[in-house]
Amino acid sequence: MNTPLRMALGIVLLSTLAISATPVDAAENFAEAMVSKLKLGEPIQGKVAILFPLVVPKAPGDAGVVSQNTAEDLTFAEPEFPDHRYAVEVTNPTDKPVLLLGGTVLVGGKRDRMLRHDTIVGAGKTVQVRALPAASSSDIRKEPVPFVLGKQLAPVYLRRKADFGGSSTTVTTFIARNLDFRNEGDQRKSLAALGSSDVLQKYTAEGRTKLDAALKGMKRPNGEIVGWILALRGRLQSFVVFGDRQVAEGYRGAFLLGATYSAAAIEIQAAKKNVPMPGKDDPAKTLAIVTKEAQQLLERIQKARYKADGSQPEGAAGHRLLMQLSGGARGRVVGANDKLVHMAVYPHDPFANAFYGSKIDLENPDLQSDPTREGLAELGRKAKDGRRLSESERRLLRRVGGGRTGGGVPGGRRR
Repeated sequence: MNTPLRMALGIVLLSTLAISATPVDAAENFAEAMVSKLKLGEPIQGKVAILFPLVVPKAPGDAGVVSQNTAEDLTFAEPEFPDHRYAVEVTNPTDKPVLLLGGTVLVGGKRDRMLRHDTIVGAGKTVQVRALPAASSSDIRKEPVPFVLGKQLAPVYLRRKADFGGSSTTVTTFIARNLDFRNEGDQRKSLAALGSSDVLQKYTAEGRTKLDAALKGMKRPNGEIVGWILALRGRLQSFVVFGDRQVAEGYRGAFLLGATYSAAAIEIQAAKKNVPMPGKDDPAKTLAIVTKEAQQLLERIQKARYKADGSQPEGAAGHRLLMQLSGGARGRVVGANDKLVHMAVYPHDPFANAFYGSKIDLENPDLQSDPTREGLAELGRKAKDGRRLSESERRLLRRVGGGRTGGGVPGGRRR
């Protein structure tokens, strides 16, 4: 092969692999470099949520990836030979890589889906992306219909479960528990039906609008907003960072809608079942506690370690990393061209797990009055693992358990 031809082929090959073969070490460096610059902005407190903007002194460089909400002609289909059950085939005919967020709801096919993980689909590429069913088995269509993107991302609880090992019933169980919120005449047993519920959207509209407007119009004399920490019901739910402000803008509305409608559902359900809501009685106290916890979470993330994520689908662009943190938090990063594209960290939330994860047990200590705002079962796990408890935490466990042991909670009742 002559030299000019060999050079030309080499240039083509390099351009093709430009965002698909970055070494893990470089990825670790860019992720650490990004989070090390983050500062916590002034909190924004709504009716059901508290949002902490995450600010960097200078906007990061463009990673060359666009949001799925701004990409044109993106298509989704049910593959004839799926790599995984419920996988979705995504084709990107555009000239820019597209970020698909985990938790994206797809309405269509023979059955609605929810994407499990963040994935970057390269320009002109087709990739199979793992998904979970987002509609009941009774909502399977006889013939597939074209997929369309849902207006909101899935609730944070479902995103965390799906990203880190949720089963095929994770979303359908959530749907079954909230069917009463569907609009009158809406017979769909789907996540999309819950997301469009007038009751839930009206419940959160004022607070959601406040959060959205504050983020959009916030003065940024000291830097750029590239993400946020979200707290619902006085508990930290997620830590989200985007490497590009324009990409963050593309997802902000969908993120807030998905997060707050699930918060409305849990508050209304809890009120019906007489379950006390953590963090609701004293907003000022809750804000002070959550602000401290948000700062501690940021500091923990800035000390996190990273390892390669082997679950990235074949043909996906960029690279994906798992984050290793203490305290039960789980995190994942996607990047391209040695730049962070999206990072999501999900702190452990014992209240949401107790409410959504199994049949609601009103005697579950994580659903009871919790003045310290730390789940009682979580305190029990800390004690069992040998982690240090404060005197007030020990008193709380003794008071709840009455001095008996069992059930995985020191001083708790046997089941």
